[in-house]
Amino acid sequence: MQNGSQIEQYLYLILNSLGGGTVMKFRAIIKKSGEWWIGWLIDLPGVNAQEKTREELIESLKFGAEDMLSLPIEHENGELVFLDVESIGKEAQVRM
Repeated sequence: MQNGSQIEQYLYLILNSLGGGTVMKFRAIIKKSGEWWIGWLIDLPGVNAQEKTREELIESLKFGAEDMLSLPIEHENGELVFLDVESIGKEAQVRM
């Protein structure tokens, strides 16, 4: 693998969500910047990390995703629903 700040990789991070063992996949961009590995989740804005190794970075991003998803959701006069999204080619199919 080449090193350099221009190298970006798309990864699918697999994490076991809290309380159900559901496997979720998130897209991330990671890259080497100087002596650090930096990355962020495309699908969960606000989840980002910086670590000395690629492996530590991936673990930090997984932890950040788990932390973000465990936050309580406050809503007024609304209904919280969960959607199953299945990707079919370039189109996505949504089920409730």
